[in-house]
Amino acid sequence: MRGSAGRGAGDAVVVTVPLGCLKAGDVRFQPPLPEEKQAAIRGLGYGLLNKVPRGLAPSQALRSRDGLRPA
Repeated sequence: MRGSAGRGAGDAVVVTVPLGCLKAGDVRFQPPLPEEKQAAIRGLGYGLLNKVPRGLAPSQALRSRDGLRPA
């Protein structure tokens, strides 16, 4: 990999890039991403995200795996 801090090498890397940058082609991968990954990026939409809060009654409260409620 190469960036403003210099070059680096490794067996694998995890990269998180905003979808808009991927769609615009602002990031280049070497070797290029497989066509199915590129097609998936082209097919993804983005924009407004609406969140709908839902209240739970105490009897419906989420519990952890050990059965305890969060504090």
